[in-house]
Amino acid sequence: MTLSPRTNDGQMILEVRRAMGYAKRRTGKDGKPRYTAVYLDLRGSERSAGTFASEKAANQAWQKAEVEQR
Repeated sequence: MTLSPRTNDGQMILEVRRAMGYAKRRTGKDGKPRYTAVYLDLRGSERSAGTFASEKAANQAWQKAEVEQR
């Protein structure tokens, strides 16, 4: 968690950022679990590297996307 500047009325803004990607679990149309590979781009925005049937494949995809970005 990183601390950002205060708002105009003096309240602290807390911003949660992930340092690395992750696999987001979703449910497919057939009811089976699907995993979306999510990573942060250079601007700090969440990006998808695709959706996969296994968590392992999703983890590999976001890791590959981060390496390619560097």
